[in-house]
Amino acid sequence: MRERITRGEKWYDIVYGYGKIQRGRYVQSAYLPDAVKRKLVIDPKLSEKEAFDGVSLDAVLDYNLKTERELLKVFLHAASDWDKTTTSQEDYIDNEIPEDVAKEIVLRAQRILASSETSPDEKKTST
Repeated sequence: MRERITRGEKWYDIVYGYGKIQRGRYVQSAYLPDAVKRKLVIDPKLSEKEAFDGVSLDAVLDYNLKTERELLKVFLHAASDWDKTTTSQEDYIDNEIPEDVAKEIVLRAQRILASSETSPDEKKTST
């Protein structure tokens, strides 16, 4: 699936399908603070808020820094001002993409990842 974000005359395409969703889930789990991983091992049904409750601010900020940048790399496909022949994706993300657009892409990616999870009840009844 493809979505386009526009800001004035500029546009930014994000793409998500099965492979990108799987990579996005991996990014979210790979950078989880150890304290959150331990909580989720004990109770995998915890909400994100419950899992991060009591985790240090530094750990949360580090998680957000790492996951947001990686999610941008996974889901950003093209932009009207991104010349892929001269600028790498990392350089574009680090130096050129506007912050509001980056935040919008991350929010959309997080929504897609959250909405594509199968609940335990759905797993029980699927054939």
